[in-house]
Amino acid sequence: MTIHVIDHPLVHHKLSLIRDRKTPGSLFRALIEEVGLILAIESTRTLPTESVVVETPLERTSTLRLKALDPVLVPVLRAGLGLLPSFLQLLPTAKVGHLGLYRDHDSLVPVPYYRNFPPLLEARPVFVLDPMLATGGSASEAVRQLKAAGAINLTLVSVLAAPEGLERLQGDHPGSHHRGGRRGSPAQREGLHPSGPWRCRRPALRDRLATTWGSRTCLLPGRARAPSLGAPRPSGRAHAGDAPPRLAHPQEGSPVATSHRA
Repeated sequence: MTIHVIDHPLVHHKLSLIRDRKTPGSLFRALIEEVGLILAIESTRTLPTESVVVETPLERTSTLRLKALDPVLVPVLRAGLGLLPSFLQLLPTAKVGHLGLYRDHDSLVPVPYYRNFPPLLEARPVFVLDPMLATGGSASEAVRQLKAAGAINLTLVSVLAAPEGLERLQGDHPGSHHRGGRRGSPAQREGLHPSGPWRCRRPALRDRLATTWGSRTCLLPGRARAPSLGAPRPSGRAHAGDAPPRLAHPQEGSPVATSHRA
């Protein structure tokens, strides 16, 4: 896996505010979208282009445009939705897929509970949006799911990444790319709460992202249920995403939303 860390003063400044527990929710949301815009610019640096001829007010000239086949954006539900608006601002015609994962309580293995990808993944650049890379289990499974669906040109985009997660991805998917705002501290010091050897709940940043861009109740196709605002989080299970653990198999259905890529 090729790792690109964006070393930019604005990224450092905004991440310091994102990680500050005193930052209010409205500012947190705005900061994530601002950092997401920087990540989107950096992540799309290698998008394929083709030469076209256009008529300017003065003359005909040759220039570059993105290739016609739109890229794909796949946020890992729900925290990944925080990066989606920034990418769509730059890529308004992109196709959007969705992937939901939960961590099995006994095995701690990430299990997909919802999956919906656009067609022709093998011919499109694909961006996986997962803001917090901690132990790397859910991100690795997300990349594996997309590879199994045919994706070849894959880029994982994160706001923060712990060394353990990067090592896991390098071992599992050496041919993919990762772009992140910053390498964080080791996972157990990045907001993970241990309850036995590596039996961890999800990181504090991902938890805040998930509750900012989604209710505590996950709405799935055929399960239109109103969110319970302020309801306590179910206890007794570890989190890799935000899914109800009783759904053990991927569900194919109409997309949760529509749009795109990288």
